[in-house]
Amino acid sequence: MVKIIDFLKGTVVVDEIERDFLDKELLKHIAVNYEDDIPETFWLSNDAMEEIQSVEIQDEKLKNIIKKLSEYVINNSEFIDADDDDQEGVNEKGCFLAFQFIKKDPEFRLNGYLSKDDKPVMGLMVKLYDKDFKEDFLGFAFTDREGHYEITFNFEDFVNYLDSDAIPELFLEVSEIDRKTGNFNSLKEFEIPATDKKREISFDANI
Repeated sequence: MVKIIDFLKGTVVVDEIERDFLDKELLKHIAVNYEDDIPETFWLSNDAMEEIQSVEIQDEKLKNIIKKLSEYVINNSEFIDADDDDQEGVNEKGCFLAFQFIKKDPEFRLNGYLSKDDKPVMGLMVKLYDKDFKEDFLGFAFTDREGHYEITFNFEDFVNYLDSDAIPELFLEVSEIDRKTGNFNSLKEFEIPATDKKREISFDANI
C-alpha cells in the first residue's frame, strides 16, 4: 500500500492506494521528476494540477484521487520565490508531496528523533541503508512536526535468502529540500550502532 503525504506539514493527503494502481494509473496523470520507475518524491504544483484536470479520465477511483489532490493543492499551496522576483507566478505555488510506501507486518522497525539546536526539524528526508557491499536501500521516511521518523523493513530487504541470524549494519542519510528547486541536498550521514538482533531500533541525532 502507498500513502501520499505532505511531508513538510506531516499531513496525509491520500491514504492507502494499492501499489499496482499507483504504478499503472496514477503516474500517467501526475507531473513528476524521478530517476527510477517509481518516484520517491515529487513536487506537485498548481499548473501540474491544471494539466491533470484537463485530461479526460474515465476511471472513477482515479478521478476521486485527483479530486483530493487538487483540493489539497488549492487549499494548502505555499509561495516559493523560485526566480527571486518577489512575485507569485503559477509555477511558484505548490505542495511538497511524497509517496510513502507501507510495509505490512515488518520484521524490523527503526524510529528516532532529529533535531537542530535542540529543536525538532520537520520535513527532512531520512533514507536507510544496510552498509554491505551492495549498500542495500531499506526505506525512507520524513520527519514530522516533532522531528520524529519511522522506517520499517524486512529480512529480504537486506539479504538474498532468509537468514534468521542476519544482522543489518545500518546507516542513515539525512537530506533537506531546496524550496526553490525541489531538489534534496544531503546534510549528514550517521552509522547506527549494531542492533544485536533487536527488531525495534531507536536512533536520535542532532544535525
